[in-house]
Amino acid sequence: MNNEMTTNTTDDRSWATPPVDIFEGEKEYLLALDLPGVAKTDLSVQIEDGKLSIDATRGANGSTVAYRRVFTLAPNVDEAEMSAELANGVLTVHIPKAAKQTLSIPVSVA
Repeated sequence: MNNEMTTNTTDDRSWATPPVDIFEGEKEYLLALDLPGVAKTDLSVQIEDGKLSIDATRGANGSTVAYRRVFTLAPNVDEAEMSAELANGVLTVHIPKAAKQTLSIPVSVA
């Protein structure tokens, strides 16, 4: 995976794609995005239609840098239990895996 910052442009808007590290553990997926200089108030993390969207902005030397990443979530995640924290310029998103369910199937006598 290319972990360098890239710039994309659509609809006369330009945004940077921040580098991300993705880890899969036994109980959760973990995303770590580099967002240097971004304040919590300038950060949006949202889930809609099975997609995780991360948008952020930061001002630098009189200009503004906009960041954007969108991830398609695996079907086995527990969206309601997701959490995120921003520390030292790194956004860490915890995406818990949903508990596996065992279903009992009733058997009738024919």
